[in-house]
Amino acid sequence: IKSVKPDFIIFLGDFFDHKASLNDALSYYSFLVFTKIISICEELNLQTKIRFIYGTESHEWNQYHIIETMKTSLDVKVIRYCEEEELYPDLHVLYIPEEHIYDKGEYYKEYLTQPKKYDYIFGHGVIREVMKQAAITSDNQTSNRKKVPVFSTGELMYACKGQTYFGHYHIHSNMDDEVFYVGSFNRWCFGEEEDKGIY
Repeated sequence: IKSVKPDFIIFLGDFFDHKASLNDALSYYSFLVFTKIISICEELNLQTKIRFIYGTESHEWNQYHIIETMKTSLDVKVIRYCEEEELYPDLHVLYIPEEHIYDKGEYYKEYLTQPKKYDYIFGHGVIREVMKQAAITSDNQTSNRKKVPVFSTGELMYACKGQTYFGHYHIHSNMDDEVFYVGSFNRWCFGEEEDKGIY
């Protein structure tokens, strides 16, 4: 943050790992990370916009409420549902948090059916070309129950003239220099020696 002085910081979901009590180390360190980010931005007199995109329900458990209660001079927002925003003048972004829905085509039709509508898409969830087994599992689920949608790189690239960045998959992945999984912030298990962290 000090070297880049970012205009915006987007957390791509799964900021939390599990439902935590207030005395859980997870709660303490999550709060510490967020307050440190805020203090650095304020010390540098930055007007950085911060967005938290809701991730996997079994990780998040509506724990972003603690972030929403914090007082700060920065523009901080939690994204729970798919929405678009003019983040800065002429910078149009789409946020796609992980939601359980009945009909993907109907739910996202106002967002993903217009060509090159967004400068960036930021989301959390399953992209078919990378998370193939999760996509197959989702495809085989009954259609009369809500489920997590599966996106293709093609539909994301169709709607976005810039880049798409997703969270969820722990391994840093680059699809045609247009669609990316950032990867987990750190190495949760063995075999995750690849790049981690941020873009």
